[in-house]
Amino acid sequence: MTVTCPAKAQDTVLVALTLQHSPCSKVTFATGKQETTLYAGIQKTVVGVPVHGDALPVTVTGDGVLEARCENLGDTPMESLWKESGPHMLDFFFSTPIPDTCAGVDAVKDMVKAGGLMITVGGHGKMTVLDVSDPQNPQKRSEITGMGYNIRQIALCKSGEDVIITSREEGAYIVNISDPDAPYIRSRYNSVELATGLSVSGDLAFITNRQFGVEAVDISDLDAPRHICIIPTGEAQGCLASGKYLYCGLWNQRRVDIFDISDLNNVTLAGSAPLSGKGDGFTVCHIDGKTYLYAATGQHSSSPAKALDDLNFGFGNGLDILDITDPQNPIWLSTSRIDGRYYFPENDDWRANVALYNGRVYAYVVNSYNGLYLFDVTDPRQPRRLQNIYIPITPDSPKYQKQLFPGVPTVFPFDQDAALHGPMSRIFAEEGRLYIAGSMTDLHIVDCDFAFPLYDPPEADIAIPEKNTAYEKPVDLPGWKLAEAPGQTFALAEFGGKLFVAAGYGGIAVYDTQLNLLQTHKTAGCCFDVFLRGGILYAAEGEGGAAAYEIDGTELKKIWDYQSPEGVCRSIKVSATGKFAVLEISDYVFELINTATKEVLQRRKHEFLMYNRTMLSTPDGRYIGFYRRPMEEIWYDCGENDSLDVPVKVAQLSGKTYSAYGGGTWVGNKILAFTQTGYRLYDPFSGTDPMELPITRPEPLFSGKPTVAGTTLVVTNRMKQQIHLADCTDMENLQHRKTVSLPGSPDQSIVVGSTVYVPLGYMGMAKFDL
Repeated sequence: MTVTCPAKAQDTVLVALTLQHSPCSKVTFATGKQETTLYAGIQKTVVGVPVHGDALPVTVTGDGVLEARCENLGDTPMESLWKESGPHMLDFFFSTPIPDTCAGVDAVKDMVKAGGLMITVGGHGKMTVLDVSDPQNPQKRSEITGMGYNIRQIALCKSGEDVIITSREEGAYIVNISDPDAPYIRSRYNSVELATGLSVSGDLAFITNRQFGVEAVDISDLDAPRHICIIPTGEAQGCLASGKYLYCGLWNQRRVDIFDISDLNNVTLAGSAPLSGKGDGFTVCHIDGKTYLYAATGQHSSSPAKALDDLNFGFGNGLDILDITDPQNPIWLSTSRIDGRYYFPENDDWRANVALYNGRVYAYVVNSYNGLYLFDVTDPRQPRRLQNIYIPITPDSPKYQKQLFPGVPTVFPFDQDAALHGPMSRIFAEEGRLYIAGSMTDLHIVDCDFAFPLYDPPEADIAIPEKNTAYEKPVDLPGWKLAEAPGQTFALAEFGGKLFVAAGYGGIAVYDTQLNLLQTHKTAGCCFDVFLRGGILYAAEGEGGAAAYEIDGTELKKIWDYQSPEGVCRSIKVSATGKFAVLEISDYVFELINTATKEVLQRRKHEFLMYNRTMLSTPDGRYIGFYRRPMEEIWYDCGENDSLDVPVKVAQLSGKTYSAYGGGTWVGNKILAFTQTGYRLYDPFSGTDPMELPITRPEPLFSGKPTVAGTTLVVTNRMKQQIHLADCTDMENLQHRKTVSLPGSPDQSIVVGSTVYVPLGYMGMAKFDL
């Protein structure tokens, strides 16, 4: 079917399709340049797709297209079409608004029920214990604060008296709730990266670390959680361990990967289930000998989708159901889209749960600002929408805050000026009652005819290994030697023939050059970084702040320390004489301080630094800079030998120079910087933006954090768990020599003589010869 109408190239045109089909079928919508997939389900739906006139004619193929029409709207802005664009169901279903306050605990990201208690997390690092034995009159028993800016998920431990909480850059907390009036943090776990998704099964916790994979953690001793392994994935969000499988929802990859974890020392990929939108929260359910995947999807239906006139922009939100009985052969059964077209890159949570009740199957889909959608999915090929529950926040409410993201195109399926729909993130269900986590509002307790106890997949049926034997396998590098570390290793510095290593909760570990552990020094918090300048060792000590130490052999004598009120200190650089220090705080704040007075000379919030060591300094310490996402690099001049009273900003570059996927190092008067797609050599003070320079793509492609050793370049990629070696005789034309993969997480290396030393996360410390 071809759909068109008279239009000039830049006219806004709305193509509207009426869709209905049993069972659910796919409809392809294509222009000359783009394509997207729409879905015709058992209930009649109108889907409005805005295009520009030069995209016409549109070709529509597939079963279930009842009507197609095209309307030229002239110069109408696409962002004003929030009422018309996206899918809108014509069949009747209940649409239920609920008040923006209820239990009185403020913002809630996730919750877990333990007997008559509901434990919620959210509100910038707050955990609240509520007595909900009388759901109509919830009573707050206690709360704990200060667990990080970005709490994500919570799960109940096997004890029934402890919970584990993921808090992104803060790692994970284990909190005892045996006395609901006096909960306490009993331990912390230093995750490999940003602790996000969480699944607890018996004595195992699985933590998704966004870009760095899923981490398996032994929590049989709740006072001392133990790292087992890291499972490389794509951009991991939600996860679920059940039986012999670990299911992992991947964000940009738009799929759920299924891993066989029956042997945690030898995890294998068993299969992948493709999704129709970005992956995050999901569940699996075993019914009549089959295993079904119910996956909430979000945002765009294909990547990239950066502009409003992209056919896939904001069309990814909904519910996918697949038969994954055979993980190698997933079978798509249906996709149900939710109302309107929606994209906003904040409070981006979506999750699916199911309930089995009286022979029927119900699905509960949380999709952030769109609210909660309830479906009858008894026939997985013919889902039927039953109800939508949403939280209108009107401008006269104290919780109202118009949602803006300057410079980024967004679209909401409602009029914000009339009422913002408060974002939701999680639910818990009992018969006749729903508990809803409002990410900006509250814990909402709602009576609902379609609420039933949620299905709980069987626990993981696997043994916990005493150690990771994969860490002991030989690595194909000359003179390779591996040494254990007292904690997760991140960075190191050499002074006087000794190696000083940032070792997480193991503090600062001191080794000789043969990797014999000589001494450990307890730090005030989790030690993420060390930096050497003028014989002084500087450390980023997590929740303990920053500190400076005088080195005497293997001994360290503290000179000063500093605690930022903004969060954990993750990286540190200092100027030539140590007068100034720049700090990365909780991935979101950049601070420049005078180390003598502790005065904050510059504090930049919302910088989105991420992933540690995105800061660089010139070898002489005069200039210190940092890279902030998505695309900006900023440099400060401290003056020759720190002659300035306050450092001056001297460069602000808009180019994407280095990032989470790569890193940079000084080579002469230029920076060698790696991104995910290649490298550049540039002078940040030349006045030329790096984006104006060509990027060189080595063959084969490699990236990471570079270290120069004569004519050899060592590039460590913590995300992909690889070490690359290249010939850098010609810096403009690097020649790849070798890549080795390992089960550890290699961070930036240093070179002493002809030996390379590299921290490997929980794998320990390693060295090899050039």
